[in-house]
Amino acid sequence: MVDATRAETATPTAVSVAGLLVVVPAFVLMAFGFGGPEQSVDRLGAVTTYALPMIAMIAFWWQDWPGSRLRPGWSGLTDTAIILVVGFGLAWLGDMVVTVDDTVPLGIAVFVVILQLTLVSDGWPLRGRGVHWPGLVALVASWIVGAGLYLGATAAGMGHGFFSSLLAAIGMWQTIFFVALRGWPFARIVGLGPRLVASNLGTIAVGVLTHVVLRDVAGWDLGRIGAVCSCGIAAVLVVAMLFQPLGRVLTFTTFVIGTIVLYLGLSTVANQLTEPDHWVAYAAANALGIAVIMHVAVWRRWPVGGKK
Repeated sequence: MVDATRAETATPTAVSVAGLLVVVPAFVLMAFGFGGPEQSVDRLGAVTTYALPMIAMIAFWWQDWPGSRLRPGWSGLTDTAIILVVGFGLAWLGDMVVTVDDTVPLGIAVFVVILQLTLVSDGWPLRGRGVHWPGLVALVASWIVGAGLYLGATAAGMGHGFFSSLLAAIGMWQTIFFVALRGWPFARIVGLGPRLVASNLGTIAVGVLTHVVLRDVAGWDLGRIGAVCSCGIAAVLVVAMLFQPLGRVLTFTTFVIGTIVLYLGLSTVANQLTEPDHWVAYAAANALGIAVIMHVAVWRRWPVGGKK
């Protein structure tokens, strides 16, 4: 299976802790650094969301190419510059596809699709059929499928809040199963075909069930569901990507605690904002999530560790 944490086979705890010196300032910059929380999400929300699929392609398909051809430091800068340019370009493309002001749900759909292809489907059927073109095909295919999902949901009358929160729930379980738990329990299934069917249907089903329970049983509104699930995604990345997971039970327990702490902490900061849950979702999944992925899988933990 694809190892979303493959930047190093084993990372010393000291290096992971030192990584916070990079991740935390990057998070603060994206969450607050562009005129405050609300201004930051307004200015960076769409761009960072549309950059996420490109980050996934460079980190998990291209093995950090083309930056990997350069010297340490310059390699990460090169990849980051490419991601920024593509993020702006794809955000512009999203404006062409979406007929309303909020283009973020389309970007979320594209990202969830590329995670489904990259992690849940183990890159099948593209991985191993070339060096760079499979990642590009994965990105294009994710755009086609993601746009189809968005347009289909819109045509069916599904609101943006429902669509985005449902995708956030599915995305949270994508990261739980295939980042935190390393593919468990699906990795136990013998045979590629049965495993892929089970992992794809299982991940989507658990995500949908989570959304139903939180909305219809717990009575949470859609904004809160999206925010909590986004905090869950960020918690997985911190627990199992920035740091090394220590067994399934301990990793899952730490994920739950981290999700609660993140949501309560970010909600306290966002308490006076017009749309607090909207900012919490952005701060967790975009600001913190991107900071972790970029540090570990694109920059390879440079300058505090790794080879970049």
